[in-house]
Amino acid sequence: MPLSATKVRLRTFAPETIRNAQATLHAMLDSNIDMMKPGGKPMPVILVGGGAVLVTDGLQAASNIHRPEHAGVANAIGAAIAQIGGEAEQMVSYRTLPRGEAIKQVTQIAVQRAIDAGADANDTAHRGH
Repeated sequence: MPLSATKVRLRTFAPETIRNAQATLHAMLDSNIDMMKPGGKPMPVILVGGGAVLVTDGLQAASNIHRPEHAGVANAIGAAIAQIGGEAEQMVSYRTLPRGEAIKQVTQIAVQRAIDAGADANDTAHRGH
């Protein structure tokens, strides 16, 4: 949605509601940044993703705020380059199927699901059990 359309929609809210929402957003960001920063000193923050436009004021926990040129599409880029995964879960009785064989079968199902979702069949790996 273009920023101009967002502004039009926001005009339907009372200005106090918008100010309160922005204050809450900034307080939540400051709190989370405080938890992650080493040494407790303000640090540079890079804002990306669709929600970056909602940060309209400075952040107390940030020494500088950086907004890369294409920050609004960062999530889309991340999704586009992400690895494809597959999951499988199954109830198995070890009385009828040994544990190792059960793990092998369920792993094969998960790998096949990843391939069905677009993963390269020659480049699949699985994480432990």
